[in-house]
Amino acid sequence: MDPLHRLHAYKDSTVAMIESAVSMGWSCSYFTPNDLYCRDGIPYAQMSGISIRNRMRPDWADTTPLGEHPLTVFDMILMRKDPPFDLEYIYATYALELAERNGVFVANKPQSLRDANEKFFTLNFPHCCPTTLVSRDIRRLRAFWETHKTGYFQAA
Repeated sequence: MDPLHRLHAYKDSTVAMIESAVSMGWSCSYFTPNDLYCRDGIPYAQMSGISIRNRMRPDWADTTPLGEHPLTVFDMILMRKDPPFDLEYIYATYALELAERNGVFVANKPQSLRDANEKFFTLNFPHCCPTTLVSRDIRRLRAFWETHKTGYFQAA
């Protein structure tokens, strides 16, 4: 998941999931993509235990260093890394795929995380979406904005 200091605990769904899991008696651990590495075909991470103290406070979590362990110590892994969809994200999915091959249940399949990109996946459902453009061409993006800005956005 993302580093704890980047989360807005009072509204973050990842924090709500951790809070709910702990309330059901589960033990939760976390690691970031920077904590993840692979050695001899086995994915490892520098892990910390986590419990939620109070989502509304700045010191919302209690953490406990757990050291480095193979991801196979987990019964289940859920990736909760916000985009950008960059090489770090891709590499994390590769490591999670190795964990999956070694018997860990990865709740959001690594291959699906790569295939269902947040920018492109909705293009499979044009009947459910507003007029959409995905492009890197700034001229095309500006023209799209000029054409559609009054239909979607109103100045306050």
